[in-house]
Amino acid sequence: MNFQLLLCFIMSTIAPIVGIQHTVLTSKCNRQIPQVAKGSRMLLIGDSLAQGMSPHFNKSARSRGYLPFIKCLQGSRIDYWSPRLEAIINDIRPTLIVVSLGTNDAGMTTPESQRPHIKNIKKIIDRYGAKIIWLLPQPLPSRFVGQNDIKKIINEELQNNVYDTKIRLEKTEDKIHLTSKGYETWMNATWEHMASKGIIVN
Repeated sequence: MNFQLLLCFIMSTIAPIVGIQHTVLTSKCNRQIPQVAKGSRMLLIGDSLAQGMSPHFNKSARSRGYLPFIKCLQGSRIDYWSPRLEAIINDIRPTLIVVSLGTNDAGMTTPESQRPHIKNIKKIIDRYGAKIIWLLPQPLPSRFVGQNDIKKIINEELQNNVYDTKIRLEKTEDKIHLTSKGYETWMNATWEHMASKGIIVN
């Protein structure tokens, strides 16, 4: 048992005796002991937006004692990664997987066709026992006719494992990709979200 675990155990035992508020104590201990421990492997998969985020993902993970791995492909959709993910996981064996997909799928007139692939990705990750955070696409130009539908489907299938960044991010002229500052802001917000959920160390 490490020191933090031992301390939390002792404090939870004596809390009723000395009158320490249990909710405060539990919150503090949960923040100290993340679900994904330092030294664990993290995997980022996705499209060109994930590529843009990847240097900041790498920096954030390494600076906090994690081991980052990145698998991204420009223009890729959810159905590209679905049949390939299991082999990637077996090779890298990550404890946390961050998925940044859905932007290219948002251009489809039938995004519902991606539901089986979303289900398969979740099934693979659940079977392996890794944590997952799926980053929803940023708001896109109106020609991306399926953007609302693909977000809805991902939300329905992933539920509490979805993160929709509700902040304004600096974009390039194409109104799709982000500037370097935009990607950094997106990664920082994502990291803080995961830390607030007790998944990782901030």
